Amino acid sequence: MTNPALPGSTLDPRSRPDDSFVRRLLVVEDLALMRDLIATVFRGHGFEVAAVGSAAEARRVAKTFDPDAAILDIDLGDGQNGVDLAHALLRAHPYLAITFLTDAGDPRIARTDPLPEGATIAYLGKSGMTDLDRLIGAVEATLTDASNARYRDDRAGTRPFARLTPAQLEVLALAAGGLSNAGIAGVRGTNARTVERILQYVYEALGIPADPAMNQRVVAIGRFLEEGGQPLTLPAVTTAGPR
Repeated sequence: MTNPALPGSTLDPRSRPDDSFVRRLLVVEDLALMRDLIATVFRGHGFEVAAVGSAAEARRVAKTFDPDAAILDIDLGDGQNGVDLAHALLRAHPYLAITFLTDAGDPRIARTDPLPEGATIAYLGKSGMTDLDRLIGAVEATLTDASNARYRDDRAGTRPFARLTPAQLEVLALAAGGLSNAGIAGVRGTNARTVERILQYVYEALGIPADPAMNQRVVAIGRFLEEGGQPLTLPAVTTAGPR
């Protein structure tokens, strides 16, 4: 996972709510430097913070820490991802306010379960953050039920893959997993010509021009991986024959 090297907050800690009530924040981030930075900044803003590096640790700590809010990375390495963890935490703490902080600007390409419905959540892409003020604002918005539309990067029409349909994203994920057009066709029960047409729509939607000096497929896969996309790989693939 990448480290966006975010500086600390420029917000005045005196602007935080009344210190008579200390809010508890659970931070789940597998990158130690980022985890420590977030914890330090939020402690400076009056939060009691428990910071851990895995979903298993988070579930264990949450039982006694009883958090009011959580900041969850989605890609937590081996084991449960952040979305799975959110569902598990909400079953035990249905009031929990959740902020996802992730490299995947579009959760559809992270190949996770759907985000929790009915929960108070924010979703921030790490690539679009220059400091931690926006993260603080997102956590505050989820805790106070304030309008959090500006903290939902997963719904932003400007996100790179917003124009792609689920089928187009699936084909791109399969291509990122190393499958040829014939291999993708075999998985999806179509034919190689259909796959190529879908990929042409992908290139157009992503603004990748046809250029003899550039491989559109490689560029599209590169952008997919840069945005935190998870390749779709299968252990056994039946390739489609010529059609």
